[in-house]
Amino acid sequence: PFNDGTEHPCMVRLIAASGPPWGKVLDLGAGAGRLALHLLRANLAEHVTLLDPSERMLKVAENKLREAGVSASLAEHVTLLDPSDTPKKKRRISPDPPTTRGATLVQQPAETFDLAADSLDAVVSSLAVHYLEDYRGLCRRVFTWLRPGGAFVFSTEHPTSACIPDGMARRVVVDGVKQYLVDGYGAEGRRSRLWFDIEVVTYHRTMATLVNGLLEAGFALEGMEEPTCSPEFLDRPGRDDVSARKPVFVAFRARKPA
Repeated sequence: PFNDGTEHPCMVRLIAASGPPWGKVLDLGAGAGRLALHLLRANLAEHVTLLDPSERMLKVAENKLREAGVSASLAEHVTLLDPSDTPKKKRRISPDPPTTRGATLVQQPAETFDLAADSLDAVVSSLAVHYLEDYRGLCRRVFTWLRPGGAFVFSTEHPTSACIPDGMARRVVVDGVKQYLVDGYGAEGRRSRLWFDIEVVTYHRTMATLVNGLLEAGFALEGMEEPTCSPEFLDRPGRDDVSARKPVFVAFRARKPA
């Protein structure tokens, strides 16, 4: 996949620069658990909580973790939320995440998830933030969850890719050459597109909004990357470096002041 040669190596670099090993880490929008597995295999975290709304993805993550010899369990202290649940059924995770080495899987939307203040050493998130409507609220909550000195490392769709209005082509071919479009950049908000006949809703934010959301929450911004494809990824037939012509992802490394 394209992410293998761009976003994932970028996240690995930013995490390494953020000062692990950590104790307790939250992987927000963990999906199939790739980032969590990296943290645990490389001894960069003592315990990772994998948060994702998809039961199917968490099952994949659980199998991968167990195959790697990582102790993984579904959080008993969290009530799983069904899409039909009403707001009054939302539950709060226990004030102190588990201390045992391994992983805890939590099936719950990030929008309804909460933690006690100063309970995490790091929050990481791989390509999940652009699915969340309230970005500034997320930054404030993550800041609260982190202990002083804690790190927030996340990647998201690049604003020049996320901005394309609904129904507009993302590229055109002129005289046989692909040209990548940027349009609707200043109009932040909801975007909808089809992905294998499934409607996918994301939220476009300008680069200024992404940066200012961190700063307004109290974070110190320590680094960011707009990754391009690795040489290893490109050294295969039929692959070109789209990211060298137009950025696809952006990733940030921020810290709660000690």
